[in-house]
Formats: sequence, structure tokens, C-alpha cells
Amino acid sequence: MKAIVRIGNWEFELKQVFARKTEKFGDKFESSAVITITDGTPHIELLINKNDDEFTRQDYRDFKAFLSMLGMNKAKYARFKQGNKKEVEKTS
Repeated sequence: MKAIVRIGNWEFELKQVFARKTEKFGDKFESSAVITITDGTPHIELLINKNDDEFTRQDYRDFKAFLSMLGMNKAKYARFKQGNKKEVEKTS
């Protein structure tokens, strides 16, 4: 999957993705996230889990596989610990 595609006189650039954790498209979802690509680096934002759902190791692998499909090998996200925000950069 390419992040930039040219069709006719238009260039389409993938800059933001809304992700949902669900069994199939259209079903209710347990978690969601927004991935915004800025200067070629994806920023995982607004990661929200509903009910008792937790972000698992498999969820991490799924995000990593998606970003790898886009040709990206690093991502940034923010973690909160005891009310303090810490920005983290992960490289695969």
C-alpha cells in the first residue's frame, strides 16, 4: 500500500486513518484510534478502549503490520503514567 497515489491530474496522499477494533466492518467496536502521518512519521492518537478491552500485544502487532504495509518502520505515541504525558517513539 502506498501513502501517495497519482490518478489523472490528482495526487492523493494518505495523511490520517481511523482504526476500529471489531469483528467485521459495521459491527460495534471495542477500541478505536486515529493515526495521523506528519512529516512521514505516524502518530498514534486518541486510542480509546471501551468496557474491559485492553490494548494487547496482538493489538501492537496489528498496528505494526499496518504501518509496515505503508512502508513505515517507526511510530510515535503518547503514554500517560501517574498523570504525566511521555511521548514514545518505537522503531521496528
